[in-house]
Formats: sequence, structure tokens, C-alpha cells
Amino acid sequence: MKKVFLALLTMAAIQSYAQTNTFPADGYVGIGTTTPNRKLDVVGTGSFTIKAVSTPDPNLALYNNNGHFILIGSSFGGGNYSQMMHPGDQGIVYSGGLDNKGSFVITPWADNYDGLRIDQQGNVSIGTDRTGGAKLAVNGTMLAQKVVVKNISNWPDYVFGDQYHLPSLQSLEKFILENKHLPNIPAATVVEKEGIDLGEMNRKLLEKVEELTLYIIQQQKQMDKLGAKVAQLEANSIKP
Repeated sequence: MKKVFLALLTMAAIQSYAQTNTFPADGYVGIGTTTPNRKLDVVGTGSFTIKAVSTPDPNLALYNNNGHFILIGSSFGGGNYSQMMHPGDQGIVYSGGLDNKGSFVITPWADNYDGLRIDQQGNVSIGTDRTGGAKLAVNGTMLAQKVVVKNISNWPDYVFGDQYHLPSLQSLEKFILENKHLPNIPAATVVEKEGIDLGEMNRKLLEKVEELTLYIIQQQKQMDKLGAKVAQLEANSIKP
């Protein structure tokens, strides 16, 4: 009798647990619910255990009705994906690689470098698959309401200090004629090859603005002296 009771109790427990899952004929599958309202309706937690495979195909792919797909948790090794992809990349690819393995990528299906990558060092690249060691690399135009460059040292207030040597206009002219650019400012060939550091370039440009201000002040003083002399000469010339 005890065995029969345990068997009935076990069956009741199984039946009670199974009642939360349903596989109706209308094609709506419910797990943890008997009233699914989508093709697959899961109430509760779940997990996927995916066997590792060495294939360019995704471990998990979700397709929409246009045949476009999202790849999730894939290990990419084929040549059919965007050039943003590298072998070993993990993450998401919409509808659609070489040595930085394990990066996270969001990119369209295209034979170009559109998309976004976050590599193993946390560096972010947009529109390119390389950061060049920078924390953020963007191949294209950036739009922002405000950009703040911090930790700029040696701000050129020193130009107005008593110990600063302001080059003469004659020496400045000589330098420009010989080098075709201002002192302490990179030449066009250097900028074309290496680009510019915005913070450092603003510091150098301010240095030139402050030097120019001093030149203007000097010129104004000389003009004031000349004006005074001219006024004195004119006054002397009209004496009876």
C-alpha cells in the first residue's frame, strides 16, 4: 500500500510540474506557462550549453523573416563575414576577420569596416578594425556638443612671465623664411603623417596668440611714442 501511495504521489508531482509547460497544436510553445502568447514563451530562467566547434558558422543564430540574422557568442574564422570580424571574436553581428581574438563586435554584413569593436584591452574602434593602441578610434566624423581635453600641463601663461624670452620679429621672420611654419608648430608634412594632439595643439596655438599679443603691445607703444613725437614736432613748427 505504501508503494502505491508513493507512486501516486510521484505521478501527481510530475503532472503538477508538467502542467506549467504546454506544446499546443497552434504552434505556440510554453515553458513555465500554460498560456503562451508567442511562438516560444518562457517564464523563468534558462541556459544554453553550446558545444565548442571550430567553424565560421555561429553557435547561435536568430533569423528574421528577411533572412537576416544575429550571431551571438560565435567564434568566427571564415571569410564570409564583415572585415570588422577577427577569428575568435565574440558578440553580436547583424546580418552578416584577424589576430585580436575575443573581441566584441557589432557590425552589418558587408565587405568593409563598418561597425563597432571592443577589443580585449577595452579599446573601442568604430568604422575600423584597429585602434592603434588608442582607447577610441573612429574612422569618420564625430559629432558632439562638447569635448573636454584634460591633464594638459605647461599651459602657456609662461609667455606673460618676466623670464620669458620673446623672439624678435627679425628672428621670427628668418625662421619662417627658412622653415615655412611657425616655431614650435609642426610642419604640414608632419601633421599629414602623424595627425595632431588636440590638447597639445591648442596649447601651442595659445602660446602663439599670447606672443602675438605681446608683439601688438610692443608695436602700440612704439606707435604711441611716434605719435607723441609727431605731435611735438607739429606744435613746434607752428610757433610764431
